[in-house]
Amino acid sequence: MGRPVQIRNQEQTSFYDRIVSALGTDLEEKSVVIRWIAWRLKLLYEIVEKFWWDNCFIFAASLAYTTLLAIAPLAAVSLSILTAFDISKATVLSFVFKRLLPNENLAVIIEKNIDTFSANAASVSIFGVVALVLFSVWVLSTIESAFNMIWKVDRPRPVISKFLAYWSTVTFAPILIAVSIIVTAKVQTLVLSEGWAEYSYLQSFTLKAIPYILTWIAFFLVYKLIPYTNVHFVPAFYGAVAGGVMFEMAKLFFDYYILNWASYTVIYGALAVIPIFLFWLYVAWLIVLLGSVIAYAIQYPKEIHSVKNEGFDRSRYLNYYALRLLVEASRAYLADEGALTPRDTQEKLEITAEFYDDILVKLKKLGIIEFVEGADDTFLLGRPPENILVADLLVNLNGKTLKASPEPVDSDRAALGRLFGAVEKSIKTGIDNLNLLELTRQLEKEHNASPVGLVKDRIEIA
Repeated sequence: MGRPVQIRNQEQTSFYDRIVSALGTDLEEKSVVIRWIAWRLKLLYEIVEKFWWDNCFIFAASLAYTTLLAIAPLAAVSLSILTAFDISKATVLSFVFKRLLPNENLAVIIEKNIDTFSANAASVSIFGVVALVLFSVWVLSTIESAFNMIWKVDRPRPVISKFLAYWSTVTFAPILIAVSIIVTAKVQTLVLSEGWAEYSYLQSFTLKAIPYILTWIAFFLVYKLIPYTNVHFVPAFYGAVAGGVMFEMAKLFFDYYILNWASYTVIYGALAVIPIFLFWLYVAWLIVLLGSVIAYAIQYPKEIHSVKNEGFDRSRYLNYYALRLLVEASRAYLADEGALTPRDTQEKLEITAEFYDDILVKLKKLGIIEFVEGADDTFLLGRPPENILVADLLVNLNGKTLKASPEPVDSDRAALGRLFGAVEKSIKTGIDNLNLLELTRQLEKEHNASPVGLVKDRIEIA
């Protein structure tokens, strides 16, 4: 989905620069502890900044309203699937809402209403069932869009892939809930057995840890599976731990607030549950999105350190990463390994999905790579590596950067056109028709050589 362009004013920019300067000045001269603290503070600042500039507050509000509208159809679909298990509907609703909602009274009210909604949904026609499923899919699509925004994923999920992914989510999520209920009951029974009686402190710790563990698992699955990109295990794990802890802490504070400070019942009366529930959904989604931002920062530390809100100058790195990607494709070609996937290349290059897509699109336009039909973002070389000249790539990848504009036609344009032509010719002749095959073989021989060293015999510096 498109992202709005936001421009900071000079005062905001100065503040940002002062913060970064204060954290980054002469760190090499400081102690290890000071450097560790300074860089962690800087990372924390950049996480908060990304959270703000990615419009997570707006997305959280949108998701809160969407969840409020969707909770009934999602519950109806999920409970219909859970009928295959020997678990009562009341047990399922109690298990879910007591872990998702911060206050027991609020959980009871929501549970009662959802029970009524799901009972009404059971009497609808086949068309109503289809409508419930489609609405559930729409909700999942909205959630995925928010995560893709954080992970800078611009490419849409193919329709078939989207349907299968969402249908699997709607189908297997209730099964995971059922498994969680069964496992939790078994663990609680074991912990409360006589064999554990003499370890009362361990009993108490285990029973208190169960909600946290379940929350962490749920957050991990969300961060790992929802974004339409490859999220590594470790970033998803750390994001889940951070998000899970914040979620449980928020539940405690929210419960305390409702019991001691809230005056909603005085104002809204019986309808007080609606604003309370809506506000909690907003807080919960803020935490979920913040955990995803943390996972992104851990997976792409270079990106979050180097990308400022005023924009990432991709042209500075485009040629380099395009060559790196083509070298990987050339190696796969020579080893007869077939097509490459984003997992093979994007992970290794440590670049975002957005930047990765930009490179692929440009290479496809130049006819250097071809996408495999029916396989999402899987590609291979469009021709043998010996037929791909490195100079052609460097000259043409950024478009007509070495071409004079056709307008206006005057003496300056003619002179600059000749200059650009000379520069283009010097690039092509300077590396003596180096092709991708030769570059790949040289890289295999000199893994640690600098780019200049690889072609030092081919380039004549004036």
